Amino acid sequence: MPWASAMLVSEEGKVIVLGETEEILAQIEDDVKVVSLDGKYVYPGFHDSHVHLITGGLSLSSIDLQHVHTREEFVERVKQGVARVDKGGWVMGFGWDEHDWGGEWPTAEWLEQVAPDHPVLLLRYDMHAGLANYKALREANLTEKSVDPPSGRIGRELSTGNLNGLLYEYALISVTSQIPKPSVQAREVALERAAEYLLARGVTCVHDMGRVALGPPGQSSPAWDDFHELYFPLADAGKLPLRVHAFMPLSSWKDLADFVHVTGFQHPGGFLSWGGLKEFYDGSLGSRTALMQEPYDDKPGETGEQLIAKDRLAFLFAASSSAGLSVAVHAIGDRANLDVSAVFAENMPSGSEGTGPGPQHRVEHAQHLGGEEIARTLASSGAVASIQPLHMESDVPLLAARLGLKRAGPAHSFAYRTLLRGGVRLAMGSDWPVVRSDPISAIVASVFRNTTGEAWVPEESLTVSEALLASTRDAALAANRGHDLGVLEVGRWADLVVLSSDLFALASGGARPHVLHTYVSGRCVHGC
Repeated sequence: MPWASAMLVSEEGKVIVLGETEEILAQIEDDVKVVSLDGKYVYPGFHDSHVHLITGGLSLSSIDLQHVHTREEFVERVKQGVARVDKGGWVMGFGWDEHDWGGEWPTAEWLEQVAPDHPVLLLRYDMHAGLANYKALREANLTEKSVDPPSGRIGRELSTGNLNGLLYEYALISVTSQIPKPSVQAREVALERAAEYLLARGVTCVHDMGRVALGPPGQSSPAWDDFHELYFPLADAGKLPLRVHAFMPLSSWKDLADFVHVTGFQHPGGFLSWGGLKEFYDGSLGSRTALMQEPYDDKPGETGEQLIAKDRLAFLFAASSSAGLSVAVHAIGDRANLDVSAVFAENMPSGSEGTGPGPQHRVEHAQHLGGEEIARTLASSGAVASIQPLHMESDVPLLAARLGLKRAGPAHSFAYRTLLRGGVRLAMGSDWPVVRSDPISAIVASVFRNTTGEAWVPEESLTVSEALLASTRDAALAANRGHDLGVLEVGRWADLVVLSSDLFALASGGARPHVLHTYVSGRCVHGC
């Protein structure tokens, strides 16, 4: 990667000259503002290729259940959160992981003494399971006679059959559909908080997978609501605080195709783009809803949940791709990745593969593969693997017990080198708020794979250069923004991050850098 010591940025916010400091200073007029970064290291602004932007912003003001180490601490945090809400109002929490306190799953009984008069929903960190208290279950009309919905499960006590408050996958809809929709004002505040959080970490562009549509059939899509009520008006006013590439539910492909026909794929201001569609094929490893080819080692007979029929996905994919739209499919389990890669390869319209303009199809997560053949199949379709290295923090400790050593090992789990070797392009992100958005930590995790203290399957590591490209240039390509984002060069937007030290020195034991300043369109937006 070439280096320069200075750049000249236009009033519009694009790079117009790159070169040596003395050369550029000799070209500029006296009224041009000169900013000295004191020899610090500058990189293209990071893309986070998978976030839930408004959900993340809202989570910053809900009960934080991350890193809770005992049942008592869990209950105390809920008690404190309930005290901030008027009687009868909904109480939301996020981020719990039963492994943080030894593996026992929480139940509604834990909440009975501290929240008898408030409906409560506490989402697990992966958002594929949640805990509802008894009042919330009553408001959702869930009883012992309720049957499991398709692609979902209602938790019950094994001995009595009584509801225990746990809800998995689409069973969550029965409760979430009762929660009042957050107002536009509340979502504007959430967006402001989310932007502050992300810009502080050097993120200048997000690929927003939207608020998950956990409502009854026919209810408006949260992703579309946020697009029309927040993103587009703010883009029109020039007030989006960072760049957003928005995804809509795959089921709404006709609506998006019609919208694109009228408006194209990008707002003229450059801060908002669209054209992507999102679908879930399976769940998560932590909730044992990731779809596997063979049963879980620690739950014989269970292979996970398939959330959409393969032939239905194939139809929607072919129709969307033919309309010029990009399809992103959540696939974590090895069976899910096998099916999705086959759908992509078998239904890709002729001539739509590659890195140029046109649909940029993606597998979101691509976490567990059945071996190198899946990587080759995925590569043959030209699709991108959208990876989240910080998921290793929560999932690596589970792998051996849950999947066995082979499925936890090389070419199977978090197999980044296998994907690259097979010819698959990578785009790196976080899945925030499922895990924190922190591109530097994600790069470190993908290079050293030591999120739990010891390097795990180091043969699947990336180089620093590969990880950086997946967080910048290749992530921009995956959002169809390869023409104006992802690289600092003449004619592109001057989105950049200033770090305390050289990222590339990590490979030789150099200090881990931290973000000093973040610039969007040449204007300082963090650390100013």
